[in-house]
This record gives sequence, C-alpha cells and structure tokens, in this order.
Amino acid sequence: YYDYLLRKPSWSITAVEDINSSTDEIMNALTNPRKGVAGERMGMVFGYVQSGKTAHYIGMINKAYDAGYRIVIVLSGIHNSLRSQTQSRIDEEVLGYETSLESIGDMTRERNVIGVGVGPHNQVETIVQSITTRDEKGDVNKKTEGVSMMPPFMIVTKKNASVLRKILRFFRKNHCAEIIGGKKKIPAKYPALIIDDEADQASINTKESYDDQGNVLDDYNPTTINGLIRELLGVFECRSYIGYTATPFANIFIPPHIDDEKYGTDLFPRDFIYRSPRADQYIGAREFFGLGSNEDIPAMPLYRKIVDGATYLGRGTKSTDPVGELPKELKLAVKYFLLSTALRNCRGKRNKPNTMLIHIVRFVGQQNKVKQKVLKYFQEEIENHIRYGDPSIESELKSIWEEDYVPTTSKMRAQFSKYMSGCDDVGWDRIWSEAKRLIDDREISVYSVNGKSDDVLLYKNHEGKPFNVIVIGGDKLSRGLTLEGLTVSYFTRSSNTYDTLMQMGR
Repeated sequence: YYDYLLRKPSWSITAVEDINSSTDEIMNALTNPRKGVAGERMGMVFGYVQSGKTAHYIGMINKAYDAGYRIVIVLSGIHNSLRSQTQSRIDEEVLGYETSLESIGDMTRERNVIGVGVGPHNQVETIVQSITTRDEKGDVNKKTEGVSMMPPFMIVTKKNASVLRKILRFFRKNHCAEIIGGKKKIPAKYPALIIDDEADQASINTKESYDDQGNVLDDYNPTTINGLIRELLGVFECRSYIGYTATPFANIFIPPHIDDEKYGTDLFPRDFIYRSPRADQYIGAREFFGLGSNEDIPAMPLYRKIVDGATYLGRGTKSTDPVGELPKELKLAVKYFLLSTALRNCRGKRNKPNTMLIHIVRFVGQQNKVKQKVLKYFQEEIENHIRYGDPSIESELKSIWEEDYVPTTSKMRAQFSKYMSGCDDVGWDRIWSEAKRLIDDREISVYSVNGKSDDVLLYKNHEGKPFNVIVIGGDKLSRGLTLEGLTVSYFTRSSNTYDTLMQMGR
C-alpha cells in the first residue's frame, strides 16, 4: 500500500510518510493480536473533512493484517452506494483484486487483479477473502450469511439493523466459533478490527442511559444500531474498535462507564483519541473561510453569498411542498460549473472528475423534482444556446470570466500562492472553445443521489474518461460520500449541510 500510494501523482512522499507514522502510533494503541489472549481497545480518529480519512483507515487495515489481525469489519455509512464505493476502494487498496457477486459464486473464476495486487512485488503470503462485494447489493445477505470461510477475511457493510443481525448470525454459526462463558464467540486466536466510518452517524446511542441520580436505568435499552454494533464487538474475544469521523463531538459525550450484560460497554473512545494528519495542500475552514477577525489568516476569495435563494424551501418545509422556480443564483452556479470544468480541462485535467453539489432540499421527492428542473435549465438555456450559436450566452459567460475568474485568480496567486501550482493563465478564447466542446460532446450530466435513486457516484467506473456531473442530493451526500474534483457547490441555510460546511470548510 505504501508503494502504491507513492506511485499515485496526487500523493507526495511527505503525505505517505505522515500516514505511515500516524498509523504506527495507532497500531501501538490497539490490542496486540499476536498474544492470543482476550482483550479490547476502544478509540477514535478524527480528521478534517475530505482530508483523506479513508486512505488513513485503509493504511490501518493493511497494517492490521500484517500485524496478525484475522478479521476486519468496516462499518461504512447507512446507504448501499457508499458501502459499494468503500468496498471498491478496499478492493483496490487492500485486497488487490476486484470483488463481485459473480466471482464469489464461481470460485474457479480467475481474479481480476487491480491496485495493490498489480506487479511482481505486490504478492502477499495469504490472500484476504472478502465476504462482501463491490456490487450495489453486495452486502451480507441470506446467501453469503451461509458461507463458512477461514480467516483472514474482510466484511464491508452498512449500518443497517437487518444486515448487522445477519453478520452476528454469520459469526455465531461460523466453524471458528467456540462456547466461551456460555456464549458462542470467536476465540482470541482470530482477533478482529472494527472500523466505524462516520462514527457519529447511526452508531451513537441517543436514548437515555442514566436516571436523575446518575444510575444506569433499570430498563436500559440502547438504539438498535448502537446495540447491534456493541453485540458484534462482544462476539470477538480479542477486538479493537476505531471510530473515524470529522465531527467527534457526539462520540466524546458517550457515557464512559456503561457496561451492560447483553450489549457490553458503549462505544466511548476510552483508550485513545487521535487526530489524523493534515496534508500540507489541504484546504479547509482555516483557509477557505479564514479564522474570525484574525487578519494574519485571510479568507480565500472563493465564497459567494447566496441572497435571493437563501430562503428557498427553508426550515419547516413539508415533503409535499412544491419546489418552485430555481433560484437565479443556482442558475448562475451551473454556469460557473461549466466554466470551471472548461478551465480544469485547459489546464490538463480533462479526464479528471468534476462534481457540482446542489444541496437545497432534504426530501427525496423534492430532490428528484429539482434534478428535472436543473436538467431542463441546463439543456434549454445553456446547451441549446451554445449549440445553436446564441451570442447572448457567450457574452454572459465571458462577463463572468472577466469580472470574477480573472481577478479572483490574481488574488489567489497573491495570497495563497502555494495552492496555485499548475494553475496557469488561460485566455478566454481557449475557455470558450473548450466549453463549446463540452456541450457538443455531451460531457456534463445531471444526477440525483439519494436513498432511492439509481444514479451512483462511482468514480472508478469512469477512470480515463471524462466524468463531469451536477449532483442534487441531501443527507446522503453530506455524510461521507466522496465528491471528487469538487469545483462548485451550491447550498442554502435551509439544508442540513450548511452548518457543517460553515464549520468544517468542506
């Protein structure tokens, strides 16, 4: 994995070494898997939003297998699409082969070697099997629940009650399980590491734990997902739990002294809390928004305040409320996305993904209607006007370019020069020519990504070819789903994402 990261152009030696040293420190805080004795370690790693937490815990997984952990379980969000995206990443950067329902069903089929599995120097002594696959429905199900595999193996699952119950049954029925203390458990010779991605989402027990006198309630009964995760931990004699999050506030207020007979201890990070490395080129709240009135740390000149659209379907909106006309600032943001994509392409990033996030409504039905309105606007008022040579669209885009992009780039070079490497000057004629080509070749799509949509942001499926997408989403996008090459985002105060973005600088 170390060599694999060094071969990636986006990773510097310093960044790779930062992950290497920080994962060493965390490994030293985990239960020692080689002792073969019962033990538990509970910890948390927090990092900046979109700062490489997945790369960090993948480093942890690789080291865990090398150190002697035999079972790794990744709890990846609450949606199929995020679980599938995480599995694909783990296929490439841990397993070294592509998982699929088809290949698991046919054990004679040759593996499709990818990522860390490519090359003569990337062979491992023991192949890690995967119970789950990269397919949209590749989570543990009735069929895979009946599979009996010898460790080492991997499970990438979502935080869903029925799936977690299947996993519990899978381990209790596994031929490795033994009766320990009157319960079916996996003995200490098969130590387990549980990675809880977005550990503040769904994993927290939000029910009362104590009475007014500070005693544990007689009818103590945690929320379903929290209880199932704790039961899962209790299945293993030797276990370590690491919660990963960018917003650790709920986790540090988990009651630290709960120890229930059925559920065991709660998920409080009693053994360690660690901050993951902050890359030198990372842009977060400090850079994007500045820090209060401190003039020594200026804000980047990239934020544009939404005025007319700020109250669009505000708090208290019902799912049945009509979505109305798109705010004029949202229409303007779509034009910015076209220009930003054209600019990146002119700077040699043509086959790199570009994503625009629109987060203005929470309800799925409204999101789908907004998608249709955005698609109609893009096709009728941008695509058609450019394709059929309407001079007004070129004039408007040129004004945006000259009045905003050019002076903003000059300010960025003056105040934030270290982030402007490779950002060469590009003239309007090249930008306009590339914008027209993007339209002629139909290289910009509009997606709606939510719990009921068929659209999936799986960037691996588009490697080596253009993938520019305007994404209308809600909580599913604001919690953990990676948006690669994000060039424009449009969000209002009415959306759940607003406060997160303002605090964390996403």
